[in-house]
Amino acid sequence: MPVVFVYGCVMRRLLLIALLATATLAPLTARAQSTDHPFGLGFYFGYPSAFTAKYWTAHDEALQFNLGWQSWYDGVWYGNGSGPLITVDWIHRFANIQPHGGGVRLGFHVGGGGGVAWYGTNCYRNIYGTSTCYTGSTAVLYGRLPLGFSVYFTHARIELGLELVPALRLQLANPGPALDPVMMGGFSFRFYF
Repeated sequence: MPVVFVYGCVMRRLLLIALLATATLAPLTARAQSTDHPFGLGFYFGYPSAFTAKYWTAHDEALQFNLGWQSWYDGVWYGNGSGPLITVDWIHRFANIQPHGGGVRLGFHVGGGGGVAWYGTNCYRNIYGTSTCYTGSTAVLYGRLPLGFSVYFTHARIELGLELVPALRLQLANPGPALDPVMMGGFSFRFYF
């Protein structure tokens, strides 16, 4: 069985699981951040730069999605390949501070999630400086731990956020899989509908 076929099946299954989880949790929606606007869309600037969406499933819990394009050089990967990166995280807001006046809320969150990326021909340098080059397509899986801070402008329905996301990256490429730590994160802007 060709390696590309196996990785393609894994990618399809992971995408199907993410879609089923979203469809299952969607009816459980409570009011987002104590408003009537549970769904936010916007942009995520950082690693990865992406379109982003957040869907509040309860007062202090949300699903966060990013769909971006992995750059051909991120400090570890280099070469002429690049590809899509999809991440899905569950987050729990553990602090919700609302100063007097009520127009602004500050929130801190922690969560867990994963991601899937797909690259073309690349070379890879691990944290120890060892380089390996791969030909053909390469699937990459991420385990993520998002830690973040957000400012919610309740009257304008806008969220500005900052996240640091320690992650483990599992590359599924020939000559063999490799597991490395990586730091992701960035700045986000979302408008709530």
